[in-house]
Amino acid sequence: MAHGFGQLGLTFDDMADILGISRRTVAREFSEGEASDFVTEYRRGRANTNRSIRMKILQRAIKEDKDNVLLFAAKNYCGMKERSIIRGRFPLTLLWVAR
Repeated sequence: MAHGFGQLGLTFDDMADILGISRRTVAREFSEGEASDFVTEYRRGRANTNRSIRMKILQRAIKEDKDNVLLFAAKNYCGMKERSIIRGRFPLTLLWVAR
């Protein structure tokens, strides 16, 4: 169950409503961190969804060769940043890896 909650990215409030418990009870369970099997499974589910989304974005960026998707992937997964430099009358937009 916790794995599924993590896959969906449910909030403490969402989980509390579904389980019929208080938000405070859910928060207390999460405060235990890795000592809690529930938290471990939730995080595992969340990580699986995040990985799937990243893979889909990167596959789409490469397969469809869409500039906007490639830029999104470059910024979010490669740590690149977009900066504008104004020289003369026209701005120049650059991408580079942030270090």
